[in-house]
Amino acid sequence: MPLDEYEKDSEKEKKMRKAMRRPQSSPIIFSSPNQRQGCRLTFEGERLKKVSKTNA
Repeated sequence: MPLDEYEKDSEKEKKMRKAMRRPQSSPIIFSSPNQRQGCRLTFEGERLKKVSKTNA
């Protein structure tokens, strides 16, 4: 096995481990803008619900 292949593999492993170790509370970075948009919309919805509750 060539050394550079091994290096590449270990880099991948490191990234995977880091991803697994990341706490769930940390924000997830979405790859597509659609997902980001959806996330923002649900957040706005939650905020509006809270606001309407406090006003009622």
